[in-house]
Amino acid sequence: PVVSGPKIQDWLWMAVPSTKCGKDATTTDWLAETSGGEVTEKDVAAGRARAGQTVGDLQWTAGKISATGNDNVNDLMVELKLAAAGSDNIVSYAATHIYTPGGKTNLHTGSDDAIKVWINGEVVQEVKENRGADNYKEKKEVTLKSGHNLLLVAVYECTGGWSQFVGFDAGVTYEAIAPVEPRDKLVTTWGKLKSF
Repeated sequence: PVVSGPKIQDWLWMAVPSTKCGKDATTTDWLAETSGGEVTEKDVAAGRARAGQTVGDLQWTAGKISATGNDNVNDLMVELKLAAAGSDNIVSYAATHIYTPGGKTNLHTGSDDAIKVWINGEVVQEVKENRGADNYKEKKEVTLKSGHNLLLVAVYECTGGWSQFVGFDAGVTYEAIAPVEPRDKLVTTWGKLKSF
């Protein structure tokens, strides 16, 4: 049987309002709606998000999400001042960079409520369901490139808990870092992480 690996916790975060909920929410680009088209999901999925850049009145902010709990997104959004406690009709976006030897693996996801995942600009997982989650709930086979991969996750919150769990199979070696500007040049710093 396939065994899931650890959950990815280091992300760059944004939360924006939505006017649709659950299964209908994934069809709208809420980044574009909030920014008047200046920032889109396609842009961010292609790696165009950096800490401090804005979408509407909020900034992309680096944060580490808890690997447990059915309200881990809510707790982090409050801590990062991106959303109020108990927010409804809102979408969290989480972006990170994955470094891996590459190849086929399973993407493991769980969320409260619906979830959409992009890898290297392509949608690879979409679960249009109002549900609760405190762990992984599904898996889907994906192919990671050797080296640098871009990962974007959107979780569409309706009411109740707000959670996100994302990772790959156990035994898949990877390192995830939020796309923030380090002191050294970005490419140089990321290059140092590629030595496993």
